Amino acid sequence: MRDALEITSGAVVAELDLAAVAAAYRAPVAAKPSRFPAMRHDVALLLPLDAPAGRVIEVLRTTAGERCEKVELFDRYRGSELPAGTHSLDFALWFRSPERTLTDDEVDKWTKAAVDAAKARFGAQQR
Repeated sequence: MRDALEITSGAVVAELDLAAVAAAYRAPVAAKPSRFPAMRHDVALLLPLDAPAGRVIEVLRTTAGERCEKVELFDRYRGSELPAGTHSLDFALWFRSPERTLTDDEVDKWTKAAVDAAKARFGAQQR
């Protein structure tokens, strides 16, 4: 077939079932913005190099409680002053309630629970 079409390099052929793609598509749903502010807590964790950042985010998010909207990795540091085989990852944990403004004590408690889970799961140390 390549010779008949005069294709001189490698070719790839694919078939895509657009009906299946369309059936799996979920349109985004707009949500009403909260009238209460989000609170951001930054956490720096010293972690082994082989600890996947995505897994750390997952652990932080699932253990920070239902008021944790999102967890973002915003910095990675690796330097000679850190123990060999480690790096520092900095995460932002965002908390919000749809009913009221959260207190610092509440957010501190949820952040501590998330950090404790990362310590237990990955041997993390808070910096």
